[in-house]
Amino acid sequence: MRFSSVDFLVGFFMANAIAHLVLGLMKVRFFAGFGYGSRANIGYSICNIALAGAIASIGNEPAALLENAMFWGALTLYVIYAITGRTLYRRWRTAD
Repeated sequence: MRFSSVDFLVGFFMANAIAHLVLGLMKVRFFAGFGYGSRANIGYSICNIALAGAIASIGNEPAALLENAMFWGALTLYVIYAITGRTLYRRWRTAD
């Protein structure tokens, strides 16, 4: 297996996007690229998604992004958590 710096960067920015989405949905004051606060974290996570997509398509045709399984797998997890994350957090938090 060969190391691919493009796949590494795509995975890095997708993981960073998920982490900032979680912090934003939990309303944790954590420093992001746009400052402190939940909106800043959610906005920063969206920018990380866009950056990962741009990196995945660098030097390739735009259709190459459709074949990047790492990007689509992480994006699927991101969307699932964006839809269910706040509800699950409230449920787990009140279970204490």
